[in-house]
Amino acid sequence: MSFLASSSAFFILCGLIVVAWAVGLAVGASDRYLAATAGLMSAVTLILVAVLKNSELRTERALHTKLDAIASSLLEERRGHTGDAEEQLERSIGVHDEI
Repeated sequence: MSFLASSSAFFILCGLIVVAWAVGLAVGASDRYLAATAGLMSAVTLILVAVLKNSELRTERALHTKLDAIASSLLEERRGHTGDAEEQLERSIGVHDEI
């Protein structure tokens, strides 16, 4: 969803909504038309905020997963133990790539 929101097509769609509202305001369109376009802009804004927060949360989780894996790997290396920290680190790097 965040890829869609950052695409040029979505930007053009948002621009068209704003232009439709502005033209309606300039030509004296009915209150119902202006309310509908303003409501549409509000809905798009709400969706964008939700998408941004979701993207932020996913990025933060991936970052924490990486940091935890790095810390585990460093701790195992310092203690001289061999464990699954290296595999965990490889998986956590892949998690960020998926996001």
